[in-house]
Amino acid sequence: MKTRQSFVCGFLAAIFMLAFAACDDGNGKTHTHSYSTTWSKDATQHWHECSCGNKTEVANHIDGDWIVDQAATATTAGSKHKVCTVCGYETAREAIPATGEGNGEYPIITIKSIVISTDEDGELANNANVEGVIGGELQFYAELVTDPVDAGDAEHAVTWSVSGGSGDSYIEDDGLLHIDEHEVASPASYNQYTWLTVTATSVIDSKKVATARVKMVARVIPTYTLTVGSVPAGAATVNIRRGTGVATIVNGREVQEGTSVGIYYIQNTTQRANYAFVGISASPKIEFGGEDGSTSAKRWLFDMPSVDTVITIEFTPVDNTENAILSWTVTDGG
Repeated sequence: MKTRQSFVCGFLAAIFMLAFAACDDGNGKTHTHSYSTTWSKDATQHWHECSCGNKTEVANHIDGDWIVDQAATATTAGSKHKVCTVCGYETAREAIPATGEGNGEYPIITIKSIVISTDEDGELANNANVEGVIGGELQFYAELVTDPVDAGDAEHAVTWSVSGGSGDSYIEDDGLLHIDEHEVASPASYNQYTWLTVTATSVIDSKKVATARVKMVARVIPTYTLTVGSVPAGAATVNIRRGTGVATIVNGREVQEGTSVGIYYIQNTTQRANYAFVGISASPKIEFGGEDGSTSAKRWLFDMPSVDTVITIEFTPVDNTENAILSWTVTDGG
């Protein structure tokens, strides 16, 4: 028991001495060590150091796993490094050979050419002028010719970019071009500022590029015939306007797809006395935006469909016999 107590006391004393270790500062005064919490280090070791230069917890570096800085490609070497798991000191750095180098298992891949297409079936037209509708999309594809021809998907990868124009057009990683609705229609002749230029760049060889030039054109909005009538004819006066405005649309003429249309009918005193409104229908069917107005003037709103459309406002004759005034003529002998 006495031996055990001596060991414990000695251990505690050692800890106390480390915590409050002191040295002569050279001027005959005692200096109490205060060690930095930050690791000091060199090429082989790390430690905590006091302002007087004394060191504690001196130990050799402990290597961690490899950290890849830049992956290698078929033609370009990469790099990797290790750091100490305790203090973070970089203990090793090495190059990663290009995948085409080394023991010959992987041949060097050469990109011979890139061709851009807007046709998934491969009818390619590199550097050709293509048209893109403002506010629309245009899918691009890239075909790479490699040596050897059986290169993998990574060697066939490209990055896409687009320049030119005055709007916020952009292209996705898969080659889908979005033409901003605020772009301005391009002139007939190519200009790098007023046309869009789409570029495909090889991932493993940035010197291999291909481009396509996009002439931006305004979207042609299709038109369809709109016919509105009342049944029976003459039961009301029908008006067609652009939405809730005052601009009129000629009955039986073509109207642009998506145009806001307002259908109105008005009845004069005689028409109201003889015909009562029954309902409104359309072929093909339309979900009308609602009805408002007085009993003598009603309105329905809708967007012009992508098809020729016929709208019918139906009325029914009013039976006025019970309101008629009957008169009798009495004659002699009647």
